[in-house]
Formats: sequence, structure tokens, C-alpha cells
Amino acid sequence: MQRKRVLTLIAYQMLSIASIASLSMAAAYADDDEGAFLPRLVVSSTIPASGDLNPYGVAFVPQGFPAGGSIAPGDVLISNFNNSNNVQGTGTTIVKLTPNGNVAPAGTATTFFTSKLGGLDTALGVLQGGFILVGNVPTTDGTFGTISQGSLQIINRHGKVIRVLNDNVFLDTPWDLTINDNGYQAQVFVSNVKSGTVSRLDLAVGSSDVSVLRETRIAMGYTVQPNAAAVILGPTGLAYDKDHRHSLCGLDSRQQNLCGAKCRESHIARNQRHPYLCEVATCAAP
Repeated sequence: MQRKRVLTLIAYQMLSIASIASLSMAAAYADDDEGAFLPRLVVSSTIPASGDLNPYGVAFVPQGFPAGGSIAPGDVLISNFNNSNNVQGTGTTIVKLTPNGNVAPAGTATTFFTSKLGGLDTALGVLQGGFILVGNVPTTDGTFGTISQGSLQIINRHGKVIRVLNDNVFLDTPWDLTINDNGYQAQVFVSNVKSGTVSRLDLAVGSSDVSVLRETRIAMGYTVQPNAAAVILGPTGLAYDKDHRHSLCGLDSRQQNLCGAKCRESHIARNQRHPYLCEVATCAAP
């Protein structure tokens, strides 16, 4: 039994080394491909000094992002959902990875932001005006029964919170988001995992603050269910398509199409299973 355990450990270590090497090679090829879909790959641990685990959200800092802060264009931001004891819904850190080719060992990932609110999740995005958005779905013990009111925090480029948005109707449990960013104005589409809804926030983006102009619920009726492995299953996976003027696309835990967005009534084709939702292909962006 001991020999089998040792052989398994060696095999795991060899596989880890091979994975890092292959990813590093992929990064080199990505640099040569000007049309690469993703920025240059970064190979690194996502565990900061606090020991937070379970990376959930990933966001890229875009070109044109204002200088003078602690993040810069090309950086990758990652939110951690678990704390150092691996309890889901209790992680409080966003780490920063810089595409310099260095591998940060576990416990040395650079912390960009530490939240007073737990359970930072996949609702992570960057506004080109110089702000970061992150949602949270907190628990006390990592179970569905202890999920409480979530929020959407707005953070400046120095890693300081400038505004916390709480709303039990439009932002009860922000789980994922996507952004239609137009500089001084932005639309943020947020899925709420416990209520099975999607909201749109219309934002005004200034040089030092972000304000909410309007909140609108644009989709509802999505399947929500407890899950021991993920705490909860519900609507997630949002994307905005400007070119085809689709307002919002995504999947819930049953892989159902999601499209919401102030659709013009004459262009709505109702989803037969969920009459409150409109089909992706016929939904025009506002």
C-alpha cells in the first residue's frame, strides 16, 4: 500500500511538471499569434498569503485602463470563493497575475484586493474607466442553507472599495456578470443564483466614482437547486455580443438558453419552457 502511494505521488508530480511545461510552451505560441483569442497565458498559483482557495472569477485588465494604480493592462484578476480551510462562500481575495512568465508558488500570489465580504465569485469584471466589479455569495459553513444576501462591490484601480451595491430584488446573490462597456457609461448584466434571475444595471462611470442610473430585472424563472459540490446551481455563464446585438446569452444548471434585455416586443420569441424568457437569436440589444 505504501509503495502504491509513493508511485501515485511520483506520477502526480510528473504530471504537474508536464502540465506547467506544456502551458509555458502554449504561452510562447500565444505570443506569436497576433490573432490569439486570449492574452498571453500566465502560469501561476492563485493562492495568496491568506491561503484562500477555489479560484472562481477571471477578468483581464484591458488596454487603455488608466495608469497609476496597482494593476495595468494585461494583468489577470482572479477571485477566490473559499477561505484557507476550503469552506465555500468564505473567500475574500482577488489576486493579480502579471504576464511575466514567472510561476508564483502556493501562498505567494499577489493580492490586489481583500474584501470584508466573503464568497467572492465569478461575477468579476473590469470597466475600462478604471474600476473593478466583483460579486459575492456568502455562506457561514459552505452550505446552501447558510447563503445570505450578496452584493456587488465597485473597486478602484488602487484596490479600494468605493461603493457597495446591495439590493434584495436586483442583486440578491450576484453569481456572474458580463459588461457592455461604453466608457463613460456601461451596462452590467448580473445573474442572481438563488433567485434565478438576471438584472441589468445602467452605470455612469466617472473619473473617481461609479453611480447607478437604473436597475432592471430582465430575466427570471431559472432553475435553482442546492448542490453539495458547488453549494448552489443556478444561472451563470453570461456574455454580451455587440456585433450581433444580442443582449445577453448564457446557460443555467439545465443548460437552457438565456436571453434577456429590454427586447422589443415585436421581436420577442418566447421560450416555451420559461415564458418570461426570450430566445437568444431574436433578442435585440437596447
